[in-house]
Amino acid sequence: MEFPTDRLYKFASFNENSLSALADQSAWFSDVDSLNDPFELSLEYVVSEKEEENIAAFKEIAAKEIEHSLSISQGKAKQKAEYIYNNNPELFIEKMHEAIELVQSQQENTLGKLNIFSTSLDVPGETKHYKNMLMWAHYAVSYTGFCLQFSATKLLDSLRNHNSESKIGHCKVDYSDVTHKLNPFTYMNSTDESYFAPVQFKHLQWKYENEFRFISSVRGLHKYSPDALERVYFGCKMPESKQKVILAIVKEYFPHVEVYKTFIDKTCYEIVAEKI
Repeated sequence: MEFPTDRLYKFASFNENSLSALADQSAWFSDVDSLNDPFELSLEYVVSEKEEENIAAFKEIAAKEIEHSLSISQGKAKQKAEYIYNNNPELFIEKMHEAIELVQSQQENTLGKLNIFSTSLDVPGETKHYKNMLMWAHYAVSYTGFCLQFSATKLLDSLRNHNSESKIGHCKVDYSDVTHKLNPFTYMNSTDESYFAPVQFKHLQWKYENEFRFISSVRGLHKYSPDALERVYFGCKMPESKQKVILAIVKEYFPHVEVYKTFIDKTCYEIVAEKI
């Protein structure tokens, strides 16, 4: 299984957009600039403070490119790269810094085009996340909203199956008080999954979210299978009139889904749920 547990949660306020998405069996993928954390994609590009080490690294990169483009041996490619450097060191270094700036610009542009559907996950051995007080307060507007519980595997599979025009990825968010660091030399010949690493890091103050992200190349609504949704929880302060609206949507589009009303147990600082 690709997830720590098979339960994911999406906390939401009661509004036209969230109700429309629910009725449409769809998840909204937001562009990075629309997310609520202005520090999204924070990163620091780091190269050696010693210019000779950077030059040596760029020679290796140039040699690999020469080897590939000219179909020559590794040894001959290294000799040719060394010759290019010795022939005009100043131009070589100038091209090196241009390459560094280009990698940074391209990566920032690529990351900026990603679109995210944020959920929260259960952590084995910890309290189930639908009981998270801060999530109810912040994302369900002071307990007046609702929470959707998904099967993680079914949600991922159905997002991929129903949205062929999108490339769907996913990652668990890690939390740190140190900005993520990247060496631009790493991505001059090729890229791998680490190229997208900045999207999976946030500051420690967000740790309460236990965030799990679905990532798409396309912004907007993405369909999912109705069987991916397992439960709906109502906030303890959601008016009955609004509960009836969601109950009608669930009955129409998700007849298998269980619906729960949450309550506050002030004797033990706990959120409890009762099946409707």
